[in-house]
Amino acid sequence: MLEVINAGLNLSHKTLLQDVSLNVAPGELLAVCGPNGAGKSSLMRLISGELKPSTGDVRWHGHSLAEWPLLKLARQRA
Repeated sequence: MLEVINAGLNLSHKTLLQDVSLNVAPGELLAVCGPNGAGKSSLMRLISGELKPSTGDVRWHGHSLAEWPLLKLARQRA
């Protein structure tokens, strides 16, 4: 299960995401839609572990992405 818990992202003194939460169960299909500049790509970068949230947490199978070794996380994403 993927969990995003009250995640926020600030870059260069600009708030890109604020208080985002979602749960995605195995096998569930999710679409992320919105206008340009809404934060879709930033959210995907948080979910992939490319960026770390400024606030909140992103969890994969109950563990924060920061706890996963990079190689193991890359295998899980693949």
